[in-house]
Amino acid sequence: GRNFFCKPISGAAATAGARMRRTNAPFGSYVSYGWRIRKALTDDSGQVSFEHLPHGEYSFFPFDGTFSIHGMTRITGEHPMPGTVRAKIEEGAVTQVLLGDATDALLSGRLTLEGEPLVGATVILFDPVAQDIRKIIRLQQSGACPSAESDSNGRYRIDGAQPGEYLIVVRSDRCAVPQHTAIALTSGEHKRDIDVSGCAVEGRIIDSLGAPIGGQRVRVVRGNASKDPLRHLYNDSTTQTGVDGRYRLVGVPSGEGLRVQSHARGWQTSSSEQITLEPSESRDGVNLVVDRAADLSLLRSDGSTSRVAVEVEAKLLAAFPVGGRPPKGMSSHRRRERFKEGAATCTFEDLTPGRYVLEWRRGGEWFETSEADVRLDEDNRAALPR
Repeated sequence: GRNFFCKPISGAAATAGARMRRTNAPFGSYVSYGWRIRKALTDDSGQVSFEHLPHGEYSFFPFDGTFSIHGMTRITGEHPMPGTVRAKIEEGAVTQVLLGDATDALLSGRLTLEGEPLVGATVILFDPVAQDIRKIIRLQQSGACPSAESDSNGRYRIDGAQPGEYLIVVRSDRCAVPQHTAIALTSGEHKRDIDVSGCAVEGRIIDSLGAPIGGQRVRVVRGNASKDPLRHLYNDSTTQTGVDGRYRLVGVPSGEGLRVQSHARGWQTSSSEQITLEPSESRDGVNLVVDRAADLSLLRSDGSTSRVAVEVEAKLLAAFPVGGRPPKGMSSHRRRERFKEGAATCTFEDLTPGRYVLEWRRGGEWFETSEADVRLDEDNRAALPR
């Protein structure tokens, strides 16, 4: 009663290419056309028969998965399924094929960063067809994605992976962004050494008077138009400036649309112009100027802690001259905060000093607008309109 498939590789049955469409046929929710993939069940003796096959070369394999889009994609894909046996079928002949059981894949290798072993990095095998890339960390932590950690020599080993097509994702706090590379695994052992050095970006963070600023958190960001599937994880990896204000980011991807961004408590967020990096390029001189920031406390004027949600959006109307220029389009120009349940206050942190318009919403509906000045070194407050 086990499902076995035969899929033509070459010959008369493999001339049309593969297509799938939804159907209510017994084959499953999806059926393949063009390749003439066939399915049959083993009998009580463990044998399975495929009759009237056109001549050509075929792959025979078991399949114990579900007939979902993911399952059918694996069946019709170019890479061999686990337990695959290939055989040539001659016209008019009876061919016997011994079908074995599927075995897991094993992946091992060594990680390096700028010629040195990358220690303590997390290596994740991610299935881009069956899984949501936005949930990769949660999937890895739950065990849904096979993973391993590199040892003191940078070596890693992942056992028990199902054959298929994967992204190898490498995450490390020493890399500016997570690195990834594609791999197709079949049954047996595979080796893949990965150098995650990528590009390097260096620079200096100073204030408007030219003094170096230490303790700034610096990261690489990329626009939503980027085709990098892991761009949503860029925020997880940062480096910190030293007392001389200098930073260095390694493992930066090449390409367009990259920006360097810095932030620290009490300072405005600053961002570089877009930069384009060639493969393995080392870029110095990406310097940023940052200015001090101010806070704005919001109060419920009557001291009420009603459970009705109150949300406030602050929009910068005009920045005050404090020796610096607010970065165009940064989050400090338009921010949103919400009173937590039972709280009488909430705070906008690290705003660009200036005049703001405050839009108050209760239960998701706008009900009042007010203005507030936010200045450096002052206790800036705004009250909920009555």
